Amino acid sequence: MKQKSGKKEYAKEQVVHHAKEPDAVYDITKPENNMLSKSSVIASVKNLPDKFTIDELIERLLFMQSVEKGLKDSKEGRVYTEAEAKKKLKKWLK
Repeated sequence: MKQKSGKKEYAKEQVVHHAKEPDAVYDITKPENNMLSKSSVIASVKNLPDKFTIDELIERLLFMQSVEKGLKDSKEGRVYTEAEAKKKLKKWLK
């Protein structure tokens, strides 16, 4: 399934919609949307056990990427107030 944003079409797996901006498209294939610093990756890998699977490494990197995106969203004001979050959770937990 393709989604349109302006003139560009995106595959469904390329797109993440932000809760506060449902019409905005966050293209996860763009490098600038997925950047991690080498130093943070190295520090994270150093915290892994001496032996680990590729899946564990990828899971760690994806977690780091999610945290970085959340921090960026927070800096740019894309956050929920406590009341908004409680309202959303109330709907989801029905």
